[in-house]
Amino acid sequence: MPPDDNSPFAQDRFVYARSEDLCEWEDLSPILSTRIPNTLDEQAIWAPFVYYENGIYYLYYTGVTEDVTQSILLVTSNDPSDPSSWQPQEMVFQPDHPGMVWEEGRWADCRDPAVVKIEDIYYLFYTGRDTEGAIIGAATADKPTGPWEDQGSILDPKINVMLESPTLVRFGNFFYLFYNLSRVGEQYRIGESPTGPWGEPIPFQPGWAHEVWQNPDNKWFTSYLTDYSVTIRSLSWDIHNDLPHPIINTNEIKIFFPLVLNN
Repeated sequence: MPPDDNSPFAQDRFVYARSEDLCEWEDLSPILSTRIPNTLDEQAIWAPFVYYENGIYYLYYTGVTEDVTQSILLVTSNDPSDPSSWQPQEMVFQPDHPGMVWEEGRWADCRDPAVVKIEDIYYLFYTGRDTEGAIIGAATADKPTGPWEDQGSILDPKINVMLESPTLVRFGNFFYLFYNLSRVGEQYRIGESPTGPWGEPIPFQPGWAHEVWQNPDNKWFTSYLTDYSVTIRSLSWDIHNDLPHPIINTNEIKIFFPLVLNN
């Protein structure tokens, strides 16, 4: 995103960098930097999320048309050190559960994908709107490329706000759904299944659009945004409660910004 244009419609490529220690970063070429007319991502691309399995990296993202119709698209790579290795796939997810407010050719919300595998089922979480308000929805599939079956909202719809940036992790016997509630801030909820039911929301600060993950040594981290700068912090779990709670540690790693570039 250029410094003089903070419009989400100026986001037309993904910044790309790599690191061996999460401290020193090597810039690589931006990826998905070509916008093609009459495609599902002709206007902009938002909210990348990478899932890894069996040597393949799956990058899910939001494609935006000139009409601001939003769809979840996919590219894959078996060598992410080469930015040119990412190949578009045929997978497209567009929500279709009863009551979903989504129509091609107009502003239609379906964005912020996150994918996780629970046992033998893949879950794709997304944000959108249905007739009752803003939702976090889930779709399921038996492989990471779909096809996806839309299961609908997994959280009580919200009126006059937008739910954003869902991500789900499992710790012990519980699932943790992290998300941002616009004008309120980052929250998480705890449930016994990947689609709820969920406990009451718990604030999770600082920052927003948290992604919670483990490195190859099984150490926990969270990465999040503050004013479009990315921060990585280590994370621990308070296991002295009936329900373990995530704790953001004080050590932090600042990395590159902005997240996307424009010509």
